[in-house]
Amino acid sequence: MSVALILYPVVTLLARSVVFFVPFDSETVTRFIQEFLFKGNATFAWTLGESLRWGLVRPVYSLTFLLDFLMYGTDYRFYHLTDFLLSWATLAVIASLLLRSWSRTAAWLTLIFWMLLPAQGWSMFTFTGRNDRLAALFLLLAVREADRWLVRGAGQAGQIRMALYFLAGFLSKESAIAGFALPFAWLVIWGGWSIREVLGRTKTAWISAIAIPTIGFGIRSMMSLPLGDVGPLNTGTAYLAQFGRFVLEGTGLSFFIDTVPAGAVAIAALAAATLVRRLPREVRFGAFLCLCTIAPFAFVWIQHSFHWLPSLGYSMILAGLLSWRGRIPAGLRTALAIALVAFFAVWGSVETSRICGRMMTYRQAVDLVVARGDRVIDGARIVSDCPDLAELLGYASETDDPRVAGKTRVYIENLVQVSLEDSSATIVWPAPSFR
Repeated sequence: MSVALILYPVVTLLARSVVFFVPFDSETVTRFIQEFLFKGNATFAWTLGESLRWGLVRPVYSLTFLLDFLMYGTDYRFYHLTDFLLSWATLAVIASLLLRSWSRTAAWLTLIFWMLLPAQGWSMFTFTGRNDRLAALFLLLAVREADRWLVRGAGQAGQIRMALYFLAGFLSKESAIAGFALPFAWLVIWGGWSIREVLGRTKTAWISAIAIPTIGFGIRSMMSLPLGDVGPLNTGTAYLAQFGRFVLEGTGLSFFIDTVPAGAVAIAALAAATLVRRLPREVRFGAFLCLCTIAPFAFVWIQHSFHWLPSLGYSMILAGLLSWRGRIPAGLRTALAIALVAFFAVWGSVETSRICGRMMTYRQAVDLVVARGDRVIDGARIVSDCPDLAELLGYASETDDPRVAGKTRVYIENLVQVSLEDSSATIVWPAPSFR
């Protein structure tokens, strides 16, 4: 396990160190940093209820930003360090679980694939990925707790711990409830327990898995608190299309396959892989993990950070197939593993650079403004100094969405104010031109 813990930071530094230099995203700077810095809201009480303004109940997520602010002020690099440490802690939980329970081949292939896949960079470049990271950490702690029950039984203390993990995950991100089934699936798929045994021996745990979201959403309903800005839910073929889009995006095939049949095939294949007992247990659990963690997002929209935990499921499936005894010759297995590691290393690095590119352009503009120290800033000079921003800000013939350009100008001004720690700093933008 110690090797895995050393390997993860090495891979992070070599393949995606650029994420540490990406500035605050627009949601984080507006939702947290300006509130803490300019409005005197850097308090436990305000932060505890902060997410209610957005139709969310995520105090664990919000409190991590308060801790970052109290320790690091407005230095976004250290906020990225917090995200890295959360990722590292999650890897430690996964490693302690798999290296104890699985074959070394399957465990190590899973860990290495997951370290290298683009989902790592997709999740870490923007701070909005932190809620998925927190929810995943608590869910995987619950799975590790379940694995211990295979040896020493499901005592009340362990079941209470699992209930607390469920609660912490739910208060990090509501979609964590879809993963509450994971520890029980581990008992069935890996431990060989029957469903009757699970229901009989883990009553406190599974009752809490039902009670937490029931009580949580019940309170929301009593408070007339809407479920965030989710918009209309996808159903029918729209759900299949979104599920397919999610899987194709996460596997790099989004340009080649139609989303509706892809979604139908993906759901059927993952369900079948979960249920077919002749398949390796690593494949079955990985497939179930994918189903649980993709299912809620197919109802709404998709953003890159959502792929973080499902990518662990993909890694488990590939590792399980490659380590399937008697099915693949040893030489071919080694060649395939090396080829996949090389491909994932390149793909992950390229994707991280690509997705960070625009944010680094914003950072360049802000750094130039901060270096001059002006409080009333000439927007035309920003466009002149950073020509790559012209289209994004609405000053190029290709610009065709004034709303996006307007939000971008506000975002850059917010970043400047935070960097200068001066809420009165203003950018005077020239009139934009649109097609």
